[in-house]
Amino acid sequence: MTDWKYEWGYIRRHPGLRLGLWLCALVALANLGYGVLGWWPARSEATALAQEVDRARREVIAAVRAAEFAEVYDTASQAVAAVETRLSAGGGQAELVQRVNRMARKSGVEIVSESNEAGRSESGYAPVYQSLSLRGRYADLRAFIGGLGELPTWTLVREVRMERAREAGGTLRAEVVLVTFRPERIDPEARL
Repeated sequence: MTDWKYEWGYIRRHPGLRLGLWLCALVALANLGYGVLGWWPARSEATALAQEVDRARREVIAAVRAAEFAEVYDTASQAVAAVETRLSAGGGQAELVQRVNRMARKSGVEIVSESNEAGRSESGYAPVYQSLSLRGRYADLRAFIGGLGELPTWTLVREVRMERAREAGGTLRAEVVLVTFRPERIDPEARL
C-alpha cells in the first residue's frame, strides 16, 4: 500500500491540478461571499418585510373587529332601549286585558275565557300571567301569537297548547299562557 501523503504531494505538483485547486478555492470563496454579501441581507430584508406584513395584517384585523364590535354594540344599545321602553310601558291590568282583546279581535281569534294573576315582583318588575282559552283557525291563532310583539308592553308567550275543536271547519282550540312584565308600582307612602 502506498502512502497517501506521497501520492497527494505528487498530484499537487501537476500544473493543471494546481490551477483546478485554485479555481475550486476561488469558487468556494465566491459562494461564501455571495452567501454573506448577497443572500444574508436579502433574507434579513424578507424577514423584516414578513414581519411588517404580519403587523399590518394584525392592524387590519383589529380595525375590522373594532368596526364589527361597534356595529354590534349599536344594535344591542338600540335593542336595550326598545326593551327598556317596553318594560317601562305603564298601564294597569285592565288596560293589559283590553290590549290583548283588541289583538285577538284584530287577528280574528275568539277569546273563550281568560284569567289573570299577578306574580311576585322581581328586580322592580311585576309579572302578570294571563291564561287564555282561544278558538280560531290556525292562521288566525298564528297571527295573534305573532302580533303580541306589536304590543307596547314586554309580553312573552310562556306556553301554547293547540287541539282540534269539536266543531268542523278547521277550528282549533288553544290554551295560551302569556307573561307581561310591567314596572312595579311604588306606594309614595312606603318611601317615607
